[in-house]
Amino acid sequence: MSATFATTALLAGTVLLGQGTANATNAGGQDQCGTQAFYTVEKVGAPTYKPIAPTAGKYNSSKSTAKLRYEMSTTISRQTAWTFSGGMTVKAGIVQIEAKTSYEVTNKTSKGRKVTNVMNVRAKRYGFTTPKVKYQKFNIRKERYGPQCRTVVIKDYGLLNAIVAYPFFSECQTKSSSGCTPKP
Repeated sequence: MSATFATTALLAGTVLLGQGTANATNAGGQDQCGTQAFYTVEKVGAPTYKPIAPTAGKYNSSKSTAKLRYEMSTTISRQTAWTFSGGMTVKAGIVQIEAKTSYEVTNKTSKGRKVTNVMNVRAKRYGFTTPKVKYQKFNIRKERYGPQCRTVVIKDYGLLNAIVAYPFFSECQTKSSSGCTPKP
């Protein structure tokens, strides 16, 4: 029984020693995480909306819902801009946002561009619409993995307030000829 016990103990020790060596190698090294720097893009807060032309309104005099067409020219230009910048250009920030998210970003809008909205307006009501841009803030950081695969920030480039919808139409309907405020 003594030889069987010695053989079992020897095998068990080899298995434990082998596992312990493998764990020590994985826990201490960064090989499984990598050491290359990478960019992180994080959406921050709720979107905001800014008008690019005055509100337009029309009356639906019919007895049923009708599609009313609104054609307007933009009177205000807007642009994607840093609210706090750590040295990255707007163009480079846009590239990072488009690569890491599903958003398409517009760098800048211009005055004098024709925009069109078709709105379903209920019978005997006024329909009002405002062309806008939709902004979303993104925090862009350059990071790498440190000990125990924890993320280490190399550089925080700040918040880029990006135009993610252009044009965006806010709408409202009312029975009053004095109007309503299109939301959002």
